[in-house]
Amino acid sequence: MAIKLELPQGSTLMQVDSEVQKVENQLKDNPKIKSYLSNFGSTNTPQSDDVFDQGGGFLQKPNVANISVALKNEKDSDQVIKELGKQLPLLSKNVAYTVSSQSIAGDDSLLKVIFTGSDQATLDKIAEQMRSKLVKIDGLSVDGKVDLTSGLPKYKITFNQQAIEQNGIQLSDVMKVINRYMSQSKDATFVVDHISLPVDMYLDEISSGNTQVQLNASPEDVINSLKNETFQTSSNKTVKLEQIASITKDNAPSTINERNGEPYSIVTGQITSNDISKISKQVDDVISKQALPKGVSYSMGGITQQVKEMIFDMSIAVAFSILLVMVITSSLFKGWRAPVSVLLSIPLALSGVVISLVIVGGEWNLAALIGVLMLTGIVVTNGIVLVDKIERNRKNGMNTEEAVISGSLSRIRPILITAATTILTLLPLAFSHQGDTVISQTLGIVVIGGMITSTLNSFLVIPIIYQWLHKKQSNKKVISTEEVNSL
Repeated sequence: MAIKLELPQGSTLMQVDSEVQKVENQLKDNPKIKSYLSNFGSTNTPQSDDVFDQGGGFLQKPNVANISVALKNEKDSDQVIKELGKQLPLLSKNVAYTVSSQSIAGDDSLLKVIFTGSDQATLDKIAEQMRSKLVKIDGLSVDGKVDLTSGLPKYKITFNQQAIEQNGIQLSDVMKVINRYMSQSKDATFVVDHISLPVDMYLDEISSGNTQVQLNASPEDVINSLKNETFQTSSNKTVKLEQIASITKDNAPSTINERNGEPYSIVTGQITSNDISKISKQVDDVISKQALPKGVSYSMGGITQQVKEMIFDMSIAVAFSILLVMVITSSLFKGWRAPVSVLLSIPLALSGVVISLVIVGGEWNLAALIGVLMLTGIVVTNGIVLVDKIERNRKNGMNTEEAVISGSLSRIRPILITAATTILTLLPLAFSHQGDTVISQTLGIVVIGGMITSTLNSFLVIPIIYQWLHKKQSNKKVISTEEVNSL
């Protein structure tokens, strides 16, 4: 399982740690949980990567914590996810909790909506509005839904040039103080047992006169401390920074994102539902109903785009495999009627695939498409075995009806044995609960469902279609080799 905690933008490390500890205490008391691992406080660090990833995994933000949970029994996954989904939101009102299966966590469930066609400020405003709409969709956890803002909180310092000149203060001295608040480097390094330990010096609350170290200082505390920084004037008087400059909150975008030379804004979210297509459709419906400014357009990315590309690529592979089967069978049977009869086994198999996925509540994914590709080769083999026997019977002098009946009866045993061995081999995979890899439960279910329907229909539909395609020749008797020799 995967648990994600998202706090408001600008939350301190101490605040994130405090919320993580609340969740860990909840997990510790749960008898179904074996172990858990928390990760937070890092930025720009790839956390996961897989075959669906479009380059590098997702980046963890300072206000986000991720907890990986291992269960004692994997079968309890759905139940524990539902329980934690109800319990965790009661721990804090200012935290957004996302509980999902590890098999759909990370990039595999990431949904992106990209807005383009205007300036950065307008696009960020549209993205903020869309976040407020998308948070209402069940099964979707929108990033930034705690405060619905774009980017970290920012502050702007505006200098009063006239006041600085009147007090005779050097602007370089003022900048040195401000840079101390902006610097990312460590203030000192202690060496203990030949190990270098970087140290940060935390600011005290000068405005209140409290000289104690503030480990959990809020952004407002830091700004108040900056406002009360003092400088010596040319007349040896003390002046505070707020007397020569104003510090205000800035809502302007801190970065300008460009795609193909045009600015864009992005809304991201994690799909926690197993029905990815349903959630993607709901997102598209919600956005399409909104009145976007003139020139602004949006596109779906993330897992939605990946699934579309995956289905398109696999569809081409399946179509190409069918074409190859058609070419091979046409050269083998020297005509088009027999190959068409053989290829009918493929749609018969697809009907079984759909039925089996509906019964078990599965979804179309990479494993299902690979199973369809496998079925194309497996079920066609049964069709070739059956049609080949019918063709041989006709060459031996039987009419079409006799050849179909005799060929079907003689090929029941080998076809059933072939199908049974394939099904029995895949049964352990079909009853497994491994769904996060390509070789998963879905693949076994798809192949078994397709084999059952294609095998049963092979003895019913293929002979009927074969006889219908050869109805003009049904009353004609094909001269056998023995008759030719006797003549």
